[in-house]
Amino acid sequence: MIRYLFLFVSLSLTITAYSHNSMQSFVISPGDVKEVFERVRSHNFHPLDDDNSMTMDRHLGVAGIADPEEGDWRVRLLAVRDLVRAGVAYVDLIKEGLTDKSVHVRQISAMALGILRADEAIEDLEYIAGNDNNTMVRSQAVVSLGQIASKQSLGLLRQKLKEDLSRDVRHQVELSIDQIEKQMGATDKLLIAYLTLDETEFGSVSEGEPAPDFILYDTGGKEWQLSRLRDQGWVVLIWVFADWCPVCHGEFHELIEMKEEFKKAGVQV
Repeated sequence: MIRYLFLFVSLSLTITAYSHNSMQSFVISPGDVKEVFERVRSHNFHPLDDDNSMTMDRHLGVAGIADPEEGDWRVRLLAVRDLVRAGVAYVDLIKEGLTDKSVHVRQISAMALGILRADEAIEDLEYIAGNDNNTMVRSQAVVSLGQIASKQSLGLLRQKLKEDLSRDVRHQVELSIDQIEKQMGATDKLLIAYLTLDETEFGSVSEGEPAPDFILYDTGGKEWQLSRLRDQGWVVLIWVFADWCPVCHGEFHELIEMKEEFKKAGVQV
């Protein structure tokens, strides 16, 4: 259960978001949304591929960004966080980002609306899913409709499954349809993770040092805690991926093959 405490002060809003184990307060105002949009517009993102679905490393000319020191991920992640925080009160302002000239502003706006499960943005997201000329933006709008679990969007999504020219969009449509039919949209855990995201914790883990304890949940809802796996012969691999990413699909098959190799070596994975 997530609860919010709202305190209105002049034209600003103080929000305290808390769950059973996390609490954080922050102040937002309408101007914060415009500041986020401008921050994203002004960032020099790596280019997209010819299909406008994958980021290409401008230095290596390959899909994905090899150097984690590059700032794209940080700019995008913090922009989504700040929009999610603002969206608790200012969803209409975030909806304006769906028609921005910048594809990155449109993408992060759609992403934030999905995390917020913003029912009032369904029609706007449907329009973007059906009409935006950028594959990445259409795909994100489709993702968000699934996160909102919008039953009214099933007709549009089934049409997109037949007609969209992008394989990546069609793949995401399949996942979103499944989410909607099962009514398994974005979770409270996802929302609270964005609301309480603290960038001062970035870079706090160093290579060669013991990893801090953490808890993650798999797709079946099972809890996995790192400390419970220590000294039990487990190799703990944290693989961060996007389900729409063609490169990740290839890595997934490689990991399956590696699992068998580890098993032969007597290592549990």
